[in-house]
Amino acid sequence: MKKAEVGTTQLVGSKQPRYEVPWTDEQIQVITAGSEERLLVDAGPGTGKTAVACARIAWLIDNGFADASRIWLISFTRTAVHELRNRISSYLKDPSSAYGLRIATIDSHAWAIHSGFDSSAKLNGSFENNIDKVIELVRKNDGVFEYLSSVQHLLVDEAQDIVGTRCELLLDIIDALPKETGVTVFSDEAQAIYMFGEEGSPSEVEGHLPDCIRKYLPDFNCVELKEIHRTSDPVLMKLFGIGRQVLTANKASSVERYEQVRKLIESTNHSDVGNFRDDFPALSSQLDDAFLLFRKRGEALEASSYIERRPYRLRMSGLPVCIHTWIALILWDWTKDDIDVAEFQTRWSVRVNRDSASCESAWKDLVRFFGQSQSRVSVRKLVDRLAGSSVPYQFITPDFGTLGPVIGTVHGSKGREAGEVRLYLPAQPSGSVEDDRLCEEARVLFVGATRAKHELKVGKGASSKPYRRLEQSGRAFSTSYDNDRIQVEIGHRRDIDACGLAGTQMFASAALVTEAQRNLLKYSSGVRQMRASICGPLKEWRYVMTLESSDEPLGYLSTVLNRDLFDMAEKLELGQVRLPAYFKHLRLLGVRTFAISRDDPDREKLHQPWRDSGLILAPLVIGYPQTYFQHGRKKK
Repeated sequence: MKKAEVGTTQLVGSKQPRYEVPWTDEQIQVITAGSEERLLVDAGPGTGKTAVACARIAWLIDNGFADASRIWLISFTRTAVHELRNRISSYLKDPSSAYGLRIATIDSHAWAIHSGFDSSAKLNGSFENNIDKVIELVRKNDGVFEYLSSVQHLLVDEAQDIVGTRCELLLDIIDALPKETGVTVFSDEAQAIYMFGEEGSPSEVEGHLPDCIRKYLPDFNCVELKEIHRTSDPVLMKLFGIGRQVLTANKASSVERYEQVRKLIESTNHSDVGNFRDDFPALSSQLDDAFLLFRKRGEALEASSYIERRPYRLRMSGLPVCIHTWIALILWDWTKDDIDVAEFQTRWSVRVNRDSASCESAWKDLVRFFGQSQSRVSVRKLVDRLAGSSVPYQFITPDFGTLGPVIGTVHGSKGREAGEVRLYLPAQPSGSVEDDRLCEEARVLFVGATRAKHELKVGKGASSKPYRRLEQSGRAFSTSYDNDRIQVEIGHRRDIDACGLAGTQMFASAALVTEAQRNLLKYSSGVRQMRASICGPLKEWRYVMTLESSDEPLGYLSTVLNRDLFDMAEKLELGQVRLPAYFKHLRLLGVRTFAISRDDPDREKLHQPWRDSGLILAPLVIGYPQTYFQHGRKKK
């Protein structure tokens, strides 16, 4: 491996990482590798991959090998983006340097290139189609070549999950970088669980990014992190080590790998908690640092309904972005284009009622992204950015909900860890299963089990119940065997819209909107039982949301739900049906800020002042209730 140099004399060994961490030799080898090195780092669960990645970036900056603004970090999820920046900041001599880093998901980096070098770029079509256009720009556009020539170091995290067109794009970007630009790629092929998430995407390459690097980019050096740091628990150490050996063994068949990994998890844990339907009602009120993990979204949603009245969080795809509540609290009635610091502080003290340090931190974030000066920010730009598809992580919460254990899917918790993990195993695969898919199922189980730092408990998920999803929206649903009854996800990402919260067609006056907003805020602490009942044609057949114990409207679900319900009926071949009359057993987990951009035509359908402010409080409503279509008949 090359040694890092300053001029021609400074060797890597003379500048060790300065952070108060007991780094191992294998970690130091990666952290202090030469700035021009191209490394493929194979790192198993618990080996300190994220810490090493962040320390490497901090080391490059602190030792003058790269400017923060010329370092790109590519992460798999937006939540990871937030965590990476915070961790790097804690390692830097000057923590503020972390603000200059270009940390984003692949799609965000792709959009920056697309919008910057293609005047016709629009956020429409699939992400894959947009990425295809970026691939063409990277290959042919001189401006993009010049743009990429400014990058001094590229770091890619969770590379084993980069497949399809995204893999193709990353290969082209790496190929277009100057030869003196260093690249560090972190991967663990035993945790590759997104191969089928990209199935059907057109691509000229097969496999994931690490495979393709080894095949097409011979200038990469391969390094391995082996020592486990996440836990010292002997049960987990055994699981982490043996599980990875099984999954990386070339001779084992997919069936053998799956059976071995499943048996390992079933025999190497701290206790068996049984079926989730029995376990969830008995969960301790003190259980907070915990993941309760399932294979499918429908399973996790159904399981959440078995938690009695205590706070919990959800982590999975398909849920709305949870923008911090304080934004709508402060600015829901602010109709000017900008706001100064004095007015912001006054409103914070009256409406938010949290400490001044939080106020100061919030203002700094606003200035950084939307500041006209240190004492004034653009509210117009703030609202438009919050209404878009890429909200800065500083303004969002990582989970749906704020307190309690995290209920979610293995995929949703990838890259995260918790003190206790309860992994509810799915039913054994039955019938014919493709080899590749069975191998991925083994990796999914392994990823779920290795999120634990101290304790792993194993339970049973649902039986062979057919959890399904609508292809277009991704909404989860399941049916009884004769399709007479359905369970359907309520609270999907587009189930709440501005018109349902402050629309003139839904609310007769602004005063009624104000009352609904105040009630939402009043009921936002703890967990509240809700229901949704269908309205008539004057309210677009929407479902009105109320507490189970009250008839006061808190808002109206969007008509997207209605369309999805009719799509389900068609998919199930039920013939002519009427929509369900109501949905019971919904939960209110809190509130969030909802933003609607200035150019959205729905703005004109809102009461004032929300029409001008574009900021509204929205409920964190979720449920997987059982219901049935009215007068449905199966087609002959």
